[in-house]
Amino acid sequence: ICSTERHLALAADLTDLMRTTISEGLVITLPRDVYMAEYRADAPPGMPLDSQYGLCFRACLAHMIQMILNRGGSGHSLHVVIEQGHKNVGDCIRIFYEIKKEQTLRGTNILETITIAEKTDPKAKPLMVADFLAHSHYLFDAASKDGKAPTYAEMTVGIPNKKYMMLFRLEALRGLKEQFIAEKKRRADWSAAKKAKWVASAGGQLS
Repeated sequence: ICSTERHLALAADLTDLMRTTISEGLVITLPRDVYMAEYRADAPPGMPLDSQYGLCFRACLAHMIQMILNRGGSGHSLHVVIEQGHKNVGDCIRIFYEIKKEQTLRGTNILETITIAEKTDPKAKPLMVADFLAHSHYLFDAASKDGKAPTYAEMTVGIPNKKYMMLFRLEALRGLKEQFIAEKKRRADWSAAKKAKWVASAGGQLS
């Protein structure tokens, strides 16, 4: 809780800044029990599992990429800054390059760089705004659940370009596992077809 006029003034300024100038604001929520029951439980063998932090990062990154594609895509690029300190920052780096590779293979070169920085780094000033947005959402969400504040939907009625609050749907988490299984089958089928073609071209001889 801010206890000084200086802190309150800073909070007011940041709130006004995000309301009037920021083009996109995105907050995502993934409860631990949902993550464990719907994502990690019964995961397919061999599936690389994201951490809870990394899974939220993946969803945010996918949303931002889609947003850029919806606005034309060509000529736009995305540079990502992650705050130093969280134990799963390394997971975000892995996910970033995994998605970047997939995008490149599809001919969509939107992702550029990922930087790990402290909020005190002059080059990473947006981290303060992101941190403020995330913490404000946490306080607001808690107050809404206690009936002490309106819901997000009520607050954004009639507001154009409203900022986004995302909550993982159960089908989305299950879909990640289904997608892995489908991709694994696709690769196996491709490998089998390639092997059959090679055998046929060799006159049916396989040593």
